[in-house]
Amino acid sequence: MRLKGFGLEQFPRKIVFNLLFYLIISFLLTSGLCLCQDSVQLTGNSENVTQPETNVSITKIIEGTTIKYNIKTPIVDDFEVILALDSSGSFGLGGDELESGKKAVMYAVPRFLDYAEHKRIEENLNFRIAVIGWNNKVDFAYGGINNKNPSNASLVPIESAMDDVEDLLKNNYNPTEDKHTDFSTAVRASLDIFDNHPPREYNRTSRFIILVTGASEFDRCSPELIDRINNTGIKIYSVGIKVSNNPKSMMYEHLEEISGPKRITTVRAPVNEDFVRQSLNDLLSAALNETLDKAINEPPGHNVRFVESLYSYLIPKSVTVNGRPIAFDPIYNENDGTYTVRFNIEEGLPANALTDVAINCDLDVKNLPVSITKDRRPVTLCSPASSTPSSEVSYNWLQIKRPIHRELPENQMNINNRYHHDDQIASPVRPPTTTALLLRILDRIWL
Repeated sequence: MRLKGFGLEQFPRKIVFNLLFYLIISFLLTSGLCLCQDSVQLTGNSENVTQPETNVSITKIIEGTTIKYNIKTPIVDDFEVILALDSSGSFGLGGDELESGKKAVMYAVPRFLDYAEHKRIEENLNFRIAVIGWNNKVDFAYGGINNKNPSNASLVPIESAMDDVEDLLKNNYNPTEDKHTDFSTAVRASLDIFDNHPPREYNRTSRFIILVTGASEFDRCSPELIDRINNTGIKIYSVGIKVSNNPKSMMYEHLEEISGPKRITTVRAPVNEDFVRQSLNDLLSAALNETLDKAINEPPGHNVRFVESLYSYLIPKSVTVNGRPIAFDPIYNENDGTYTVRFNIEEGLPANALTDVAINCDLDVKNLPVSITKDRRPVTLCSPASSTPSSEVSYNWLQIKRPIHRELPENQMNINNRYHHDDQIASPVRPPTTTALLLRILDRIWL
């Protein structure tokens, strides 16, 4: 027995042999699995597509069994704004509070334009604006000249509006109790202005309405106008003075229909009469500035939907957006054994940003023949059926009316099991130095 030198002399030969034999077999099995995983390399090409209308660029990259998309969006730095001021009795509750509501507008609107001008200079943005006063009819429509016909109003540079706005409001903004709030009037007048002045650049011009109103009875905006707003990509942001959101008032619920739940700002002044004027002034000013920030930072790409159909040897496991896992719908296509992955990017595509999307998959290749025989069986990994959807991404962009559809590139994956070291191709497996050592130990024991 040749056990000397290994510290095993005190144990019976049979026990030592069985123990080492078990260790060697276990090591071979585990190292064999590791060798397979370490040696197989998956590589793929990258392809880029750019959507010409929106200048959104999508690069698709294959890394192992992960499909990655880098989505690059252009700058959106051109903004066209309509400030729609409710001039009805609903803007106040009568008496002195009605007057304070008017004074709040007189105070806040010039400061709002100052704030927009500051953003223009500091952030290199462009603003054009029109201002309308509305109730159940249009009191005034300003855009270079002042008149009562929105079709004649223009969108003017913010600096021009700054020169005119104080006199405009002083001479034309007169809320009275005999006028009532009709939201259709405000929306229709705003659309008339936009319709007569197409955006300068569809891929980088954002258009929105800031609707300022107050709590009272009102006429609802017609469903046809709401549908028209939704179909044009123009957004409405509502500022509701004393409009209750907890519990939700009827007006607040209707503003949700017009604007959506995330585009409403409520202004509620303290009850103390000694502070109501000053507080309402400051609160409305802050609400208008906050609304502008919200509008210029809202992602221009929305309703973003991915459809990725994978060949049958790729099994989808998870989807992430900017490293965050999201829900996805893996649909198994029985006709060809493929999977179609569907998911939405709920947060949209922000401007001038890179959005990273990853679909993590498992590789599943089964029943491949090895030796060529007289049968000469051809190898077909997958034959996609005509009913399997093609891979594409779709999204809405600013006020482009129709959804944008962009087919995704096919890409290719390469699989090999060669082990590379210092850029030289070595043997398919690594030298089993530890395994050889254990076999030599076993040999010494056995002999």
